[in-house]
This record gives sequence, C-alpha cells and structure tokens, in this order.
Amino acid sequence: MTTPPQFSRPAGQGDMFNAHEHKGRLLLIYPKAYDPQAKTSKGIGPAADADIVVVDATDPTTGQPPVFHDGRIFGNLAKSVRNDVGGQVLGRLDQAMTSSGNEAWVLRDYTDADAAMAGPVHAAFQAGQFKQPSSGMPQQAPPQYDAWAGMNATPAPPPAATPPPAAWQAAGAPSTAPAPAPAAGVEPALADFLRSKGINVTPDMTQDGAMQLAAMFR
Repeated sequence: MTTPPQFSRPAGQGDMFNAHEHKGRLLLIYPKAYDPQAKTSKGIGPAADADIVVVDATDPTTGQPPVFHDGRIFGNLAKSVRNDVGGQVLGRLDQAMTSSGNEAWVLRDYTDADAAMAGPVHAAFQAGQFKQPSSGMPQQAPPQYDAWAGMNATPAPPPAATPPPAAWQAAGAPSTAPAPAPAAGVEPALADFLRSKGINVTPDMTQDGAMQLAAMFR
C-alpha cells in the first residue's frame, strides 16, 4: 500500500503590505519563503512571504514601529531577499528604473545611522516585544527620562552622564573619554537616555529617529 504524501495545510492570509505607503522608509524584512514563479495579479513572477517592520515609522495604536506579519512582496523587491530566507534584510524602500523602462521597487543600502536605529528594533522583534501586552502583565518601572512626554511638554531634568558601556570600551572607545557630544538634532537629555541604553547617538541622527529608538524602552 502506498503511503500518501504529507501535505502542509494552507496558512492564513498574511497582513497586506502596500509598498506605495512606505516609500523612503527603512525596512527590516524577515523572509520566510521565496517563489520565483508565483501566481500574481500580473501573471507569473517572483514573490516572497516575510515579516516586515517599518523601522522609522510609528503605529499610533501601539507607539511602536508597524509590523506586517506574513506580508507578501513581489518582483525585484522579492528577488532582493531571496538569498536570506530565515534571516533578515535591512534597506530603504525606493523605486528604480528598469532596463525595460518601468519603475520597480528596490531596497537601497542602509547607512550607519540606519543600522544604529534598526539594532534595538531587531532585538525587540526577535524577543517578541511587538505583541500587544495583556492587562495582567507587570508594568516596568519608568525610565528616569521620559522621551515621550511630548514635544510641547517641559522635559524632566536630564540624568547624570553615563559612561560608555563595557562593550563600547572593548570595541576601542577609551573608558576615560567623556561621553560623545549629542547629535545636532537630538535633545541632550534624550541623547543621554539612549546612551544609557547602549545606543550609539551618531552626529547625523535626527530627533524623530532618536524618539523612535527611545520608544523601544518604554
């Protein structure tokens, strides 16, 4: 008697990811599957299923970066992650002209500032911190500096400067050197708060980007 093959059951429909709504955004993509000949609304073409985190945006309902679970991407965008199934890809979503004269969605290379912003987001995603907390979960003690007190609110006095973590010293930063000057566009107190969490505040970091990072520690 022939043993019947073991078929996988169909997965539920994933979140809808609309590239047009996120052009220019920094994306963390976690590819789960790639099909070079998927059936799409425009015919047969490459497609990939992935979890997608929009690093430099904020979901107003959660205060965290938006996450699309099992979202589907197509074309050149899918091809750009085909070698990283089971891993992660970081890049900025943009459009580029193809040899056929059509615009295609692509991932542009990330900068050092992009990588610094994405690091804590990746760690939080891997730890499952993007799930909505239940009402019974214990609340964490608030940080000394509330980075989300509001742009128009009077900020609390900044805490004392914190020396660089040991990991930075091991990477070559002298332990006796003073804390680096904050980025030109970041409030000093917010910069100190990020450094106390081990975040490298780069000179080109913006206030909005710094607030995105601070939200991960609320």
